[in-house]
Amino acid sequence: MRRPDPERSPRILGGRFRGRALFVAEGLVTRPARALVRRSLFDSLQDAVVGARWLDLFAGSGAFGIEALSRGAAHATLVEAGREGIRCLRENLARLELAPPEAELLTGRLPGLLHTPPPAGAPFDFISLDPPFAMVRSSDTRAELIAALAAAGPLGWWRPGALLLFEEPGDAPAPIPAGFEQEERREHGATSRLRRLRYRG
Repeated sequence: MRRPDPERSPRILGGRFRGRALFVAEGLVTRPARALVRRSLFDSLQDAVVGARWLDLFAGSGAFGIEALSRGAAHATLVEAGREGIRCLRENLARLELAPPEAELLTGRLPGLLHTPPPAGAPFDFISLDPPFAMVRSSDTRAELIAALAAAGPLGWWRPGALLLFEEPGDAPAPIPAGFEQEERREHGATSRLRRLRYRG
């Protein structure tokens, strides 16, 4: 686990934890546009985050879920599978004194986890999805991810009207999962795209 580095560590950009640096798992590949994407996303959401229930899939350092809590979300569930990533998330939550019922760490592998009954924090209003780009570029694993997103809604993971915020590589767009409609697409440089998909059920 890499300790917060003033030059490289992700930082919370707004709200009560603004400026706090986060631990990052050793070997985690960070994308330069990530902070820009996160700032653009939360600036566009504004007060819609307040009181919401947030699901952070492929949570990594937890930057999306913790940012949501910092800006007034009522709850965030952060999903991670890697051992170092889990240790990192536990440390970040502990340092910020985030614990149930406000924050929950859910360990399990994606996309398979989305085929199971939802956690206690469900149904969610927002879902941030920032998978490894290698997964999205692989046609097989991309298809598994899209199928899991389509299956999770009827299981009760998110409520009708929930917003899926899907960061993907610009050169490998994924199909829209069944039950969702695309509302917006934003390009962040030549390599990253953020899509807003609304769950219609």
